[in-house]
Amino acid sequence: MLNDIILQVIVAAFGVAIVNSDKIKFLQKFKYATYILILSFLLYKGIPWKRENYYTYLNITPNATKQEIQTAYRQAAKIYHPDKNPDESANSSFIKLKQAYDVLTDDVRRSNYNRFGDYKNGEIDDNTATLLICLSLVQHTMFFIIGYFLSYPKKLEFSRQIFLVYNIASFCFELQFRFIEDDTTFDWLPALGYLLPYEKIKFLRTFFPIVFFISICASALFIYR
Repeated sequence: MLNDIILQVIVAAFGVAIVNSDKIKFLQKFKYATYILILSFLLYKGIPWKRENYYTYLNITPNATKQEIQTAYRQAAKIYHPDKNPDESANSSFIKLKQAYDVLTDDVRRSNYNRFGDYKNGEIDDNTATLLICLSLVQHTMFFIIGYFLSYPKKLEFSRQIFLVYNIASFCFELQFRFIEDDTTFDWLPALGYLLPYEKIKFLRTFFPIVFFISICASALFIYR
């Protein structure tokens, strides 16, 4: 995921820099078409089209009750149990179902999974919090540094203020999603309301290239016209 984000930021930066270059003026005729093309690419890469988690394994919603989880597990087990399905993939599918059932029927493990599912499937220990905070801080710092150097042209410098604010806000939201149980931030947004807390964190990170692109476009179009 990290490599994809860096690649998207580079594509956005070079695309905007080229169409705004005084040395290649004929490309300025295609400026807005290029902007739309780059934005479409970033949106396609940034939207979580395919989600895979314990809830999707059982085909239930994140607010499912224990009874609903048990019912969904029994129905799925009838399909994927190795004794009833000779297919080679059935065994691995059944193992995933059993793992999902064991975690989601335990309140503590379920809460941990919702918030830390991107790290060892939510199986956390005393050092997990410190480790994830440090990793998050390093990642957001790296995003800003990369964005800083890629917004080097003078007409793009104002964008640094915008994506710096986004990085700080995103880091703060990450802490909130990690350590506040049953947090409902962004649940009112159709695009984010169905995501688990750890999925919201991944979304905020993958959304950085879009924020970066919009910020450098705004800087190029309106600040130094």
